[in-house]
Amino acid sequence: MKEYVCGFYFSEDLTQVALIHKLRPDWQRGRLNGIGGHVRLGEPHQAAMLREFAEETGCTVESWACFCDHSWDTGAHVTFWVAAGDVLAVGTETDEEVSIIQVSDVEALPTISNVPWLIAMALEYLKNGITYIVTGAMPQGNQQ
Repeated sequence: MKEYVCGFYFSEDLTQVALIHKLRPDWQRGRLNGIGGHVRLGEPHQAAMLREFAEETGCTVESWACFCDHSWDTGAHVTFWVAAGDVLAVGTETDEEVSIIQVSDVEALPTISNVPWLIAMALEYLKNGITYIVTGAMPQGNQQ
């Protein structure tokens, strides 16, 4: 099974979110996604989230909380994480540009198909502590 983490880092007032402009893999090219990546063999998912976010943004965030655990029938497993803080401290540390996006604008932007509903679930977690377990098929056109 392929293991991944993906995080959504919000401003303290929950009106902005850090997203990354994907270049890889090919099916994500040109779209916005949460920030994350592969989990190393034996690495706890929360440690992978801290590591991936710091590698891609230059920003250390310690307060990640898992709000969604998603397995696809392709064998991919992703834990989705959320945190809120000084989103303006986030930078770009790789060839994939990180941007601060108004949450209200996400629906109109080119994102991975599940990003709008993941952001809604992340906000639900921050406001009400609700977590999700999701299983199923990859959206059509997406490949892991």
